[in-house]
Amino acid sequence: MPRRRGPGAPALERRSLNSAAALAARPPAAVPGLADSFGFLPYPWGANCAVRREVWERLDGFDPAYTYGSDDVEFFWRAQLSGAALVFASAAVVNYQLRDRPSDMARQYFRYGRSHPMLYRRFAAAGMPRSSTAGACREWGRLLLHAGDLLRSGTARARWLVRAALRTGRIAGSLRHRVRYL
Repeated sequence: MPRRRGPGAPALERRSLNSAAALAARPPAAVPGLADSFGFLPYPWGANCAVRREVWERLDGFDPAYTYGSDDVEFFWRAQLSGAALVFASAAVVNYQLRDRPSDMARQYFRYGRSHPMLYRRFAAAGMPRSSTAGACREWGRLLLHAGDLLRSGTARARWLVRAALRTGRIAGSLRHRVRYL
């Protein structure tokens, strides 16, 4: 049974169902409302959201071109651009189980990263900012500097793998969709 929580608590409760390695790779963050990890429009977590039927039908639901990752983000951005309002329901909480094996985490993050350039291609004209090339270079530098984490504990290895997988996925997606979103 989900716990009740006050304003500012996360919509996804991750601590109770996940290992230390899974939490290190995808740390629980206090989300005071809707997520905004792209510096564009907010969106709800796909694992904990609801949509009015008329909005879903008017927009034809999730775009099947997003075969893995970001389909929920894309849908809620389209919804907002079409005039729909998003609301954060602070009492709605979902106990969310993450992938536990580092290889599964890395595969998931590679797919997430691969979908980000597709989002950029679709929403750049609406104001989605391009990712920072300098920021991507800094992240690759940190990954190279900490490559030894692959030989360390499960938590350090998982954290390194998901960060590298996300960046590798963004490169693959940039090549596939012919845009630069690193």
